[in-house]
Amino acid sequence: MKFPTSLLAVVLLLSGAHLGAAVFDVKQFGALGNGKALDTAAINKAIDAAKAAGGGTVYFPAGRFVSGSIHLASHVAL
Repeated sequence: MKFPTSLLAVVLLLSGAHLGAAVFDVKQFGALGNGKALDTAAINKAIDAAKAAGGGTVYFPAGRFVSGSIHLASHVAL
């Protein structure tokens, strides 16, 4: 079953909200989400910021994010 992107975004936001965790938008860390630019560095920066804050949710707004390997961290949700 495929869910609309907007529904997925709401689920992701709510999943972190009950924990009091911050939300880190990958676009605020330089991701373009245009399907052409490599967004790996920006995604990893958002993960690192969530980790440094003690945890949180890394949020991907609507778009197509091209990425290589990312480094996940404890207490960080995508």
